[in-house]
Amino acid sequence: MRRLFPGAKRFLLLGIPGILIGIIVWFTIKEPPRGYSDPVGTPKVEARRLGETLRRLTSNKSYWLNVAAATIVAFVGYGVSSFQASFFVRAFDLSLAQVAMQFLVPLGLAAAGGTFLAGYITEKLSKRYSTAVAWLPGFGLILSMPFYWFGFSSSDAYTAFWFLFIGAILHYSYLGAQYTICQGVVGARSRATAIAIMLFVINFIGYGAGPLTVGLLSDHYASAFLAASQYANELTIPMCKGDAATMLQTLGTEKAAFCVQMSAEGLRQAIKMVGLLFAVAGLIYLVTAKTLDKDMVAKMN
Repeated sequence: MRRLFPGAKRFLLLGIPGILIGIIVWFTIKEPPRGYSDPVGTPKVEARRLGETLRRLTSNKSYWLNVAAATIVAFVGYGVSSFQASFFVRAFDLSLAQVAMQFLVPLGLAAAGGTFLAGYITEKLSKRYSTAVAWLPGFGLILSMPFYWFGFSSSDAYTAFWFLFIGAILHYSYLGAQYTICQGVVGARSRATAIAIMLFVINFIGYGAGPLTVGLLSDHYASAFLAASQYANELTIPMCKGDAATMLQTLGTEKAAFCVQMSAEGLRQAIKMVGLLFAVAGLIYLVTAKTLDKDMVAKMN
């Protein structure tokens, strides 16, 4: 789509069908009655108001630790995924189509596989360890960090891919846990609101700040790379913006090649630095495991 449709047209083509489907769903599918999926004979209760739910959540350590960890993971994940294709294109001189089919699709499958694998293992371990839902993703995130680091440090595309493949499996061990913990530490009357609050924070910080931070850091490290080079007095960051063909025409072969290298190295360092936060998120999940038994309402079994 990037090759066929320039600029904002891609977003319109992808977004308009979603709006149309949303309108169809709004007018054709009814909201299930509250308690519709509960066993027969379950007493009906009303949902708590937002203020009451927030008051109850204020003292719930496990809930906020989970939100903090999941937000950090989203911050890193959205930031990295927004520039992952660009990294492969810049660092390994590949086309976007090559990157998408040879690397991004398999990495997406690794992420999905990691989510399901972690869910399966958690279900098995929870019979014996009630806090496995917290410490399993904690260890997964901590272990994913060096794989991402070495992957984005690699000078070979396929070596990078296999490090990132393993990293993705470990990284996405958190995804099911964030919802399980969120729903497990609150009662049925507050679960929808608790999830809504969590997703608001995750998306606001993750989507809002993750890609922006990686982009700013990329420019910072690219500037440092330029300042330390022989072209420090001849090139600027704006001069190195644009596609390879344009730079080749305006700057010449050597300077255009340097611009591509500078851009790749700036992005490489930015992603590696942000990726270190996976270890922080993992540690927070390990701390969550210490408070989870006390806060859990829906016990894992």
